[in-house]
Amino acid sequence: MHAPRSVAGIPAPAGTYTSRARLDRSDRLRSDADPTNLNLEKAMTCISRTATLSLASACVLALAHAPALADKGDDPSALRARLSGYQEVPVVSTTGSGEFKGKIHVSGEIEYEFAYAGMQGTVTQAHIHLGQRGANGGITVWLCQSATNPAPAAVAVTTLACSSPAFASSGVITAASIVGPGGAQQLGAGELAELTRALRAGVAYVNVHTNLSPGGEVRGQIDHKH
Repeated sequence: MHAPRSVAGIPAPAGTYTSRARLDRSDRLRSDADPTNLNLEKAMTCISRTATLSLASACVLALAHAPALADKGDDPSALRARLSGYQEVPVVSTTGSGEFKGKIHVSGEIEYEFAYAGMQGTVTQAHIHLGQRGANGGITVWLCQSATNPAPAAVAVTTLACSSPAFASSGVITAASIVGPGGAQQLGAGELAELTRALRAGVAYVNVHTNLSPGGEVRGQIDHKH
């Protein structure tokens, strides 16, 4: 995975992490008008224009209240997941929420934006898993890591550190990003085409794990049918 980059020269406020990677093209994701969802682009743009930590903290508040990024309508290359505790297996009662949006390019690489907020536990790791709705599956892509739950050596350098209670990042998933899960699920490391096929079939999900809910505090099935 191409390493997501922090906004140059601006320290990330406590409790969140923001970054950008390869999202300045004309096909970048845009904001819609739903005020209840997370807005990665607006929050990151706000922080990039902020010169002080106190104002940057105000920008983080916008993450939970600003309009979300736009859907892609019937675009079959578009991906989306909204994360909640009620999608966990078993269900988790939490104030946490999250969002993942992506676009599958012709090359098969997946450009994405990801965020969570309001987590009750300390976030230890977040991933894309291979698995259908209502079932648990193995890890295929790491989205963030921690000292207690580090990413495998193959992707550790390009995996951001999780933050609590909120986090926002963007990046591009390539063949090098994919770590498995292998075994009985038979999707091996580096198999980008297999992951893309699974995403189009709706059998992958995003999961954010915490110390209070090690199996996952918020989860969302990735769907390309909006």
